[in-house]
Amino acid sequence: MDENFREALLPSNLDELWTMWNRFPEARPVGGSSNIVSNYGYGDSLSYPDSIISLASIQELQGITRSERYIDIGAMTNLNQILALGKAIPEILLLSLNNIASPQLRNIATIGGNINSTNPKGILPGTIAALSSLDALLEFHSPKTSRWISVSRFAASDFRLDATKLLSKVRIPIAQWNYASYKRFDLSYYPEIIVMTGIITKTSIAKIKIVYSGTELLQSKAAESIIEGKNLPLETRTIKHFIDEWKENFENANFIRPLIKSQILSFLETELNKLT
Repeated sequence: MDENFREALLPSNLDELWTMWNRFPEARPVGGSSNIVSNYGYGDSLSYPDSIISLASIQELQGITRSERYIDIGAMTNLNQILALGKAIPEILLLSLNNIASPQLRNIATIGGNINSTNPKGILPGTIAALSSLDALLEFHSPKTSRWISVSRFAASDFRLDATKLLSKVRIPIAQWNYASYKRFDLSYYPEIIVMTGIITKTSIAKIKIVYSGTELLQSKAAESIIEGKNLPLETRTIKHFIDEWKENFENANFIRPLIKSQILSFLETELNKLT
């Protein structure tokens, strides 16, 4: 046992987990524990909880399944396991995962751990923008109940601070996404990100989703509606209308720095011109 931990508990299923958590309510559930290491450098020393409950042996939290409507990913599935599925996973999620840490760290970092991670700068985890653009849902368990919540609602509420609920599964609706673009605006471990994913035919934009993540999520459905259904190539005035809508969207977004706003607009305009 690591001398930094007072207690290290190892449940083999969810029932054992709830029993242990009830007995040691101060204990912190952990997956790969990569976030403890990755936060090093923002404080004077590594920060260890007094007690941990390892989720590594709980089979209900692992694995990836696919049905006609959804891809379900267990919260304890590591990032490289998801990446290994290649085209079976939406491209925008693959781009996001490839931009999280090193390949070695992705062997221990889990999808659930990333979603639940916190950092001193208050930046949302790296997968949140992509999952939100895919209309993903998160399943949370407590000892007697379970519930689904959208990623966007999770990111925007105090729900993500509730330590009494356990993230068990990520559910991604299946759609024929065939376009994806990803941009980081900061090379630090906790970057601001914007993602674009869509269904693009040879002649039109059938569907488009654009999501920014920093300390908050930002999306403009009004801007998306301007280009959805439009024929390609897009007219110059349509692109201008779209960019103007995002400028208006930025008016109350004081959590985004002016330089980043400018870079986002430039990125969006470049991507739309590429589609034409």
